[in-house]
Amino acid sequence: TLVTVLGQAGVGKSRLLRELADRAGTLEQPVAVRLGNCPAYGAGLAYWALAEVVRGTFDIADTDDASTAWSKLSRGIADLVATSDTEESPERIAAALGRPLGIEPPAGNGAESVEHEDPQQMRDRLFSAVRTVVEEAGRRQPMIFAVEDIHWADEGMLDLIEYLARWVRGSVLIGCLARDELLDRRSGWGG
Repeated sequence: TLVTVLGQAGVGKSRLLRELADRAGTLEQPVAVRLGNCPAYGAGLAYWALAEVVRGTFDIADTDDASTAWSKLSRGIADLVATSDTEESPERIAAALGRPLGIEPPAGNGAESVEHEDPQQMRDRLFSAVRTVVEEAGRRQPMIFAVEDIHWADEGMLDLIEYLARWVRGSVLIGCLARDELLDRRSGWGG
């Protein structure tokens, strides 16, 4: 389910999200809240909000070296999809998810190279990997996948959110906060 809260700066969109997150944590069955933010200067930063969610989910710090970041990502995904019926290996899912976020798999780890894939194939693989991770996380614990300031998101991030809203199954609420300008870019948003 996709819920978008539209409004001008200062009307309380972020406060509403904070209140929702606070209440979600006090429920009998707590709800995980994964938050990403699209920075105002982010027009050239593809999937910035996704990177924040992934780093937060798998405890990847900005100070982690490449090997540590890859290890956290691949172990976390392997654990998450251990009981999944996905046909993709955890290494391939981690590679598809990590590459656009700057987390490269080490050579010879079993995640075959995608250097020669066209951009559409890479995008499809990324979207599929994100869907798998979000669905599996939602099966373990109900989840709110929230993205603030999506009016500043790159086109790829907007496409990803719409893809997830359409295809993710399970206990996942996708919540977006945006100014009205989002509708200037995507007049059919959420439709």
